[in-house]
Amino acid sequence: MEEWFKKVIANSSTETVDPNWVLTDTFFAVRVSDNKIVGIADLRYQLNDFLKDFGNCGYSVRPSERRKGYVTEILRQICFVARKYGLEQLQLSAEKANAASIKTIEKNGGNYCRSFTFDNEEVSSIRLLGITPKACYTLARIGSRSRRTSKVHSA
Repeated sequence: MEEWFKKVIANSSTETVDPNWVLTDTFFAVRVSDNKIVGIADLRYQLNDFLKDFGNCGYSVRPSERRKGYVTEILRQICFVARKYGLEQLQLSAEKANAASIKTIEKNGGNYCRSFTFDNEEVSSIRLLGITPKACYTLARIGSRSRRTSKVHSA
C-alpha cells in the first residue's frame, strides 16, 4: 500500500510524474454520513500511447457498495473536475461484457466510439462530451497540489 501511495503522489505532480505515465489525480469517494470510502477514481489529464485506447479516467466502487448509484455520481464528479481544468471531453473504456460500466458512462452522456481488443477481451471506447457536474460525494484528491473537495449530501 505504501508503494502504491508513493506512486499516486508522484504522478500527481509534473515534476515527479513517472516518465512512462501521465499527470494523474486520484480521488477517494467518501460517503458523508459515515465517512466511509466507497470508491476511488483517477483522472488523467493527457493520454500517452498506451492510454489513448483506455482513456482519461478509471474508477472503482467497493463490491459491498455497488448498485447504489455511487459510481454514476463519482463519474459525474470527475467530469466536473475535468471541466474545471479545461478538458471538454473524456475518453473512457469498458470491457464490452461489462454492461454496468457502459451504462454508467452512458448515464453521464457517453457515446460509443469504437471497439478494440486488449488481452483477448473486446473493449468499447466511449466518449463523454459536454461534461456537466452534479455534486453528491466528497472527492478528496491525493497529491501535492491543493486538496480539492466538493460539498455533498449523502443519499
